[in-house]
Amino acid sequence: MASIDPPAAPRPWGYVSTLGWVIMAHVIGSAAGFAAVHAVRPDAVGSLADINDLLKDGWLFALSTLVAAPVMIAVLVLAVRLRSMTVSDYLALTWPSGRVIGIALAALVVFMPALDGFAYVMGQPIVTPFQIDLYIGAQKSGTLLMLWIALVVAAPVWEEIAFRGFLYRGWVRSARSALPAIVIISAFFAILHLQYNWFGILQVFIIGLLLGFARWRSGSTCLTMLMHAVINFYSTVQTVAVLKWMS
Repeated sequence: MASIDPPAAPRPWGYVSTLGWVIMAHVIGSAAGFAAVHAVRPDAVGSLADINDLLKDGWLFALSTLVAAPVMIAVLVLAVRLRSMTVSDYLALTWPSGRVIGIALAALVVFMPALDGFAYVMGQPIVTPFQIDLYIGAQKSGTLLMLWIALVVAAPVWEEIAFRGFLYRGWVRSARSALPAIVIISAFFAILHLQYNWFGILQVFIIGLLLGFARWRSGSTCLTMLMHAVINFYSTVQTVAVLKWMS
């Protein structure tokens, strides 16, 4: 009796298809966010031709982010399920040890002030005009809580699932490919933040490298979500400090 070969183990999406899924998720999620903005503010549709108008409106930014993020995540979850793999394994949705978490948070205590010092030395604002405009807009519309949730929860969860989760899984196939993949993923991550000037984009790239290294060393996207949330919380607190005590 002939033996039957066991079915091949499921494998991640390839390099191109991985990027394609992330782009598709972003497009579909952005469309959902646009639809939400149009539903509550039809008058804002004209200004959306210039993306900077949306990004400066804290209320519209928060609304579009809170709607778009779960849609984007759902698209990537679908992509994972189509490969017959578990979402938690594919996206590394596990927690490392408490010691590793402590080391990561301690690293941020040094890293974030160092990044601020770098901005100061380079003659760049520590708190960008984008952050100030966003916060003032949300304050005027009474939607500060939505903005905090969008910045500290929704954006970090979505971006880490996309970059340190899905893209990382598809592009890091061996120990040798980890470093170049982390650099390329960080570059894509930085390009997504075109609301900043060149220096702000450079800072986001550096943050991406840190998060990529944390993902590589810990094997956990949950850790990078936590780190990303702490970074965004720190930046938002800085914005509040500038507006309340330094303006």
